[in-house]
Amino acid sequence: MILADTHLVVALARPSDPDRARDLALVAEHQAETGQPLVVVESVLVETVWVLRASYGMDRSDIARLLGRVLSTPALIPWDDTVAFAALDLMAEDPALDIADCILAAMSVHRGAGVATLDRRLLLVLGAGE
Repeated sequence: MILADTHLVVALARPSDPDRARDLALVAEHQAETGQPLVVVESVLVETVWVLRASYGMDRSDIARLLGRVLSTPALIPWDDTVAFAALDLMAEDPALDIADCILAAMSVHRGAGVATLDRRLLLVLGAGE
């Protein structure tokens, strides 16, 4: 398994950025040599969302759709596709939750785990704050 870092994910999400051409060439080289996808873990997904919002001014729903497409390519796969895609869907639907809360909610639903939180919005999403 080879893990992708945030810079690489951003480069794949924004291929028209001229500063990212070298990064994309490295990904293509890796794919050609190994045939293995790069894995995007939770922390990288969280940081990538932050970079796309802070540095590129992207909207949350646009980020969710964009990362959903990027994580559906042969080059990159999420650490857990069910949780990652559910978290991105929730992020697109609920502007009050950040991506970390969306991941927690998705893990709770798809892994049957409880979540200890004081966040009222997250409690509502989890069905515990009604």
